[in-house]
Amino acid sequence: MKKFLRVLVLIVLAAIIYFAVVFYPRLDIITGFSSKSAATWMFYAGRDLADIEQTDNGFPPVNMAENKVDVQEKSVTSTIYGLKKKKAIYIDGLGAVLLTKDYRPGKHFDIPNRNKIPKKLPYPYGELPQKNTSFVNIDYKALQQAVNSAFDKPGEDVKRTRAVVVVYN
Repeated sequence: MKKFLRVLVLIVLAAIIYFAVVFYPRLDIITGFSSKSAATWMFYAGRDLADIEQTDNGFPPVNMAENKVDVQEKSVTSTIYGLKKKKAIYIDGLGAVLLTKDYRPGKHFDIPNRNKIPKKLPYPYGELPQKNTSFVNIDYKALQQAVNSAFDKPGEDVKRTRAVVVVYN
């Protein structure tokens, strides 16, 4: 019986060491992705955390992360079983930022100057409406089938497509 317990302890110890060497460093990536993704979708797109956890963060191993939201601070903190805590904060004009250890509340973040000169050209070259919306040389039935095939059928959860953009000419 003592020999069996020693072997069992050695197996458990080996499993812990294997986990520490192989998986523990990856937890930073998982919790970082989960917190930044959740902060982006919640505070930029206005989506619900439960929906985000089921869809965007609903795949292994990211779905192992537990997310806690601070609505007032516009932040999401993610951990896996209390390990490798990562926090992302949403900043207007910048987006979700994954915080580092040296972050202090009230820290200034430079916001990029994204002013651009509008172009008075039809879409897709500028901001004006496109010139043509119907083209005789396009098989619209085939196009519709291609677009429909990009999305999951009701009850499926394989493709997870959210949008398709078709730009012509």
